[in-house]
Parts: sequence; C-alpha cells; structure tokens
Amino acid sequence: GAGAGAGASNDRPSAQDASSTTSSTSTPAPLVIDKMAKMVDEKIVFEFGGPLGVSVLMVLFPALMCYLYICLMSHSGKCVNPFNDQFWRDGLPTVMPNVYAAQMYLGFTVWQAFTARFFPGVLVKGLPVPSLNNKQLVYNCNGIASWYVDLVLLFVLHYNSIWNLGDIVDNLGPIMMVSVIWSNIVS
Repeated sequence: GAGAGAGASNDRPSAQDASSTTSSTSTPAPLVIDKMAKMVDEKIVFEFGGPLGVSVLMVLFPALMCYLYICLMSHSGKCVNPFNDQFWRDGLPTVMPNVYAAQMYLGFTVWQAFTARFFPGVLVKGLPVPSLNNKQLVYNCNGIASWYVDLVLLFVLHYNSIWNLGDIVDNLGPIMMVSVIWSNIVS
C-alpha cells in the first residue's frame, strides 16, 4: 500500500519541484498564453449569423413551437398547412399566455433562483477567466438538492390539494409562450 502511494506521489511534481524548475527563462511562456487567452476572450464572435440571424431565430422558433403545439392539440399531431388563416384563428387561443400561466412559470423561476442561491451543494471552481485576470469563479452545484426538494414540495402541494399538477398540462401552451416571452426579455 505504501509503495503504491509513494509511486503515485512521485509521478506528480510537487510545489518544491515547480518552484525549483521555474526560472526567468521559463516565465514568458505563461505570459504569452495569458495574452492569447485574453485576446480570444475579448474577441467578439458572432454566432448563428450575427444579430440578424439571432433575431430571425427569435421570431421563427417560437412560431415553429406554436405551429407544432397547435398541430398536436388541435389536429391530433397531423401537420397542417401553416398558411391557412383558419389554422391560426382556431389554434392561437390554445397558446395565448394568461395570468395563471405567467404566475406558474415566474413563480417556478423565482423558486429556482432561491434554491440556486441558498440550497447546499458542492462548491466547484470554474476555469480561469482571462478577462478577469484568470480569476476562477466558484459555483454552487446544488441541482440534486433542488431536484429532491422540488419533488417533495410538489408531492405535498398536490397531495394536500393546494395545487394541482394537472394545471401544467392544462396550460402547457400558455406556459410555453410565457417562457418564450420571458427568455426573450432576459436575453
């Protein structure tokens, strides 16, 4: 046991090894890497076709989601001609946001922000961020705690008839549109 541990520790350079091998000739390499990383971090990269492409996606994807939802709910999943006025007249009321859908979605969002901030979890350091002088941000990975508390809370609310889980299914279209509107606002 001791031999394996000693062999494993000899494979890694120690802090003393690192300090004894660094000299004034080896320090420029990390500086070059840091400068390149900072340049890459500061470089503006347009993805998805830039602002115009992203704007088109922000309009077309919600329209596609509405179309597919209306096809599913009003036409038994059959794809129907989307250029038919009657299709949209009959289908749009099934996806129009309402106050209750907004309350459910935004209430869940606020609850998730609360759990993300205050629930316990494993603290993990992220990668160095060149634009922050290689600062490593600390992340609280508490998704498991939030997940199980959410399940217990939903069970208690549903079991005690405080809130019906079926309301999610009954308001799926409006909740979907509230989420689209909210994501466009915060983006």
